Amino acid sequence: MNFFKKLLLLNTLLSVTPIVVIIIITINIGTKEVDQRLTQVSEKELENLSMSLEHFFVSRKNEVALVANSPILKSMNWQKIQPYLVSERKRLASFYEKFILGKTNGHFYNTSGGNTLQGGIRTFDDSSPSSKPKTIGKRQYWQEATSKQLSAPYVSEPMVSYTTGVQQIVISQTIIQDDKIVGMIGGAMSWTKIENKLNDLESLVKKTLDKKTQLFLVSQEGTYIYHRDKNKALKYLKNSDGSLKLNDINEPIIQSSSIQNEANSELASTYHAIKARRKAQVLIKNEGFHYFFYPVNGTRYTLGIKVPVNLYIGPVISHQKKLISIALLSIVLITILSYIFSKSISRRITTLNNATHDFVLGEKINLEITGQDEISDLSTTFLTMCKKVNENFALIKSTEKELRDHKENLEQTIARRTEELEKALQKAETANQSKSEFVANISHEIRTPMNAIIGFSEHLLDTELSTEQKEQVRIVNHSATALLTIINDILDFSKLEKGKIEIEKIEFQLNELIIESVKVVQDKAKQKGLKIHINAPELGHKILGDPNRIKQILLNFLSNAVKFTEEGHITLTLNSQQSHELCKLNFLIEDTGIGISPEIQKRLFNRFEQADASTTRNYGGTGLGLSIARSLAKLMGGDIGMSSEAGKGSKFWLEITCPIASPLDSKNTNSPISKSMYKNKRALVVDDNRTNLKLAKMSLEKTGLEVTVANSGKEAIDFLNNQETDIIFMDCLMPEMDGFETTKNIQQLETFNNAPIIALTANAMQQDKLKCFQAGMLGFLSKPFTKDDLQKVLNEHLSDS
Repeated sequence: MNFFKKLLLLNTLLSVTPIVVIIIITINIGTKEVDQRLTQVSEKELENLSMSLEHFFVSRKNEVALVANSPILKSMNWQKIQPYLVSERKRLASFYEKFILGKTNGHFYNTSGGNTLQGGIRTFDDSSPSSKPKTIGKRQYWQEATSKQLSAPYVSEPMVSYTTGVQQIVISQTIIQDDKIVGMIGGAMSWTKIENKLNDLESLVKKTLDKKTQLFLVSQEGTYIYHRDKNKALKYLKNSDGSLKLNDINEPIIQSSSIQNEANSELASTYHAIKARRKAQVLIKNEGFHYFFYPVNGTRYTLGIKVPVNLYIGPVISHQKKLISIALLSIVLITILSYIFSKSISRRITTLNNATHDFVLGEKINLEITGQDEISDLSTTFLTMCKKVNENFALIKSTEKELRDHKENLEQTIARRTEELEKALQKAETANQSKSEFVANISHEIRTPMNAIIGFSEHLLDTELSTEQKEQVRIVNHSATALLTIINDILDFSKLEKGKIEIEKIEFQLNELIIESVKVVQDKAKQKGLKIHINAPELGHKILGDPNRIKQILLNFLSNAVKFTEEGHITLTLNSQQSHELCKLNFLIEDTGIGISPEIQKRLFNRFEQADASTTRNYGGTGLGLSIARSLAKLMGGDIGMSSEAGKGSKFWLEITCPIASPLDSKNTNSPISKSMYKNKRALVVDDNRTNLKLAKMSLEKTGLEVTVANSGKEAIDFLNNQETDIIFMDCLMPEMDGFETTKNIQQLETFNNAPIIALTANAMQQDKLKCFQAGMLGFLSKPFTKDDLQKVLNEHLSDS
């Protein structure tokens, strides 16, 4: 087989294959996709119809519930109740034909009349003074309401009215007085009103889906209540003479066929789903219909639709036949045209191919092709090309030189641009570094005086002050603490921006962390009269994670809860789930505060966002706390979220997963400090700020420590050359000799007794902490510090010494 025959075959195959593939795919999936689409559309439409019917009954149930809860009904005095029910029936005349007031023995009154000689009660002969009273004791709605003590309205199945003889349903609810059922109120609606509603829904679904679509309603017991087929629909039973069949109290009997009796077993089997109040669907191919069922919430009804399938699949089949016809015709035409085309060009291309071989071998070219088509043009172009190849060959050498020169110039340009970019990048990095240094310096300068304010205010609170003075000092302390929170938020925001925050992996006891977090906000909560409840079962083990960051997030949630709650309580709940060596932790903080509207919730976790301008004026804050909390949670592999409703409080949650560490020990590392605990132990405080020295000295002396102060690194070294100490607190930024250099010099002293050196500094950046440990310090205490912070450091470094 020569090349052109192969080309013909290949061309035909390539042309035909896509068409065949499209036909096969269309045939295989066309019907399936249409059926799936029909199912989706039908189910959605049925759900909408069900919700519409549910809304109809919910409105009616709410009306009956409103009547049932009226104080006047609790008396069960018909003479007092009748005017009220008559007015309600007039107000709701578009739905209810009467109201029924039932007694616990089954006797009843209604707004359509009654035996005036027996106090308005309905009897078999309302004109007779001794007629026997009628009873609703056998009525389903009365039995459901009284026997099951339902507190919500109940929608009955259709029945015949005792008093009017028409089909109706009753929406009933018990009447409760002093936690006891004293009666029942029911609103009776003519079944015609329900049928009108169903007719409207059927008209709507016919417009949406297809005019042959049918709608029907089935009870929870499987009986048809509404159906276009009169043999299945709800109807009166008649005698052979055409008269209505009556029951033992002379009321007409109504009956409906059951879906269980359907001839098609697939359709009949849907009874079980209807009984269990579930969705269902079934395709009956021999009928060509799809059946869909959807329960109507709040009732015992299930709504169904019957959708013709062929109306959707028919056009697809017709379209498939057209595609097949077009494809077959295309195959024939493509084969004929391919043959003619290859035959016409085969001879001329062979001649051109031979000329190409001659040119390659350097022989004389013999090419004579006539005509005015693309092959003739190709032959002419080929001859011209052969002529110019030799002419252009000389140009190639000169072009090579130009390319080499251009390459050298291009390399120089790239090198120059690269150098410019590196300088710009270096400039940007320098600016970013300057920004970081500025934030760190500003933080240090603010935290230093804040240390004195918070520290001395805490000491003042431990002294004898008047009530007014204590309140003023407490305000100073809380204000300084709030300012410190803002400073910490700004620092965290700066570190998050640069990706500088690192999550620690250390062992800690979770329940102690929760108690510590609550203690921080306890005083503020007490001032507002708020109670804080903790619902956190004791974990039998420690966990591995970053306790400071977890505490930071919990404090943010608790502080916000106290801030935005004026009365009520706050609850912190911990739920944990263990799986293998991991522990999934879920913290939930609930409050009874002002709540948050849905519009504000959308932007609550954005940076610098608060509820509105009035929130900032009334409560303060930067709008960074929740944004930082979410970033920290995600860095720990978890997340935070919230739910709230304006005026009804808020719920904030944190969810993280941590590895399980060692079991809990009995040793308490956070035992409170007493003056006798560190008696006969000595401490050295090194700081160039006299205010900070005084504050540190006062705080340490309260623990029983003997305290010596040094105003500089040199003074500290001179002291340690002659005396020993049990612990050293070292400021980092000092003139002449800073804390890092002082620490290294102290460790080289022959007289140094390896006392732990603790950094006491206003620098709060992570790199500052790392720098302290690299210098040889064993602990880190950031200014301003609290009594609890100091307690932890002393317990860790002095308790066992």
